[in-house]
Amino acid sequence: VKNGGQWTAPTVWQTRDVSMYMNSGVLSGDLLFGFSHLKKGQLFCLDAATGAVKWLGSPRQGENAAMLASRSNLVILLNDGELIVAKPTAQSYQEIRRYTVAENQTWAHPIILADGVIVRDSKNLIRWSTR
Repeated sequence: VKNGGQWTAPTVWQTRDVSMYMNSGVLSGDLLFGFSHLKKGQLFCLDAATGAVKWLGSPRQGENAAMLASRSNLVILLNDGELIVAKPTAQSYQEIRRYTVAENQTWAHPIILADGVIVRDSKNLIRWSTR
């Protein structure tokens, strides 16, 4: 906002219910999905316009997660090598499928391919195929 000759960025909303330490959230429609380091790792959904918590996932899911949003799904790679496909809904956490895709720590975002996924763990670059 420009007020006189000064530009300012006013706070629209703020929450202490979740945090995105070492995690980037993703936007799907008007919903913000992320992974909070609070409660030893917890997935969450917020209303992007208001910051209101829509749902909180189970605690103790891990230290970090890399998240991507497609047209119809969320793809979540936990730091322990678990890849989760979930529905991006405001009602509740809805896991579709879970895969173990690495035996070592993962911190990088996966790469989604038309026929699979590429995952980088702490020691390997791995390509998984859906064929």
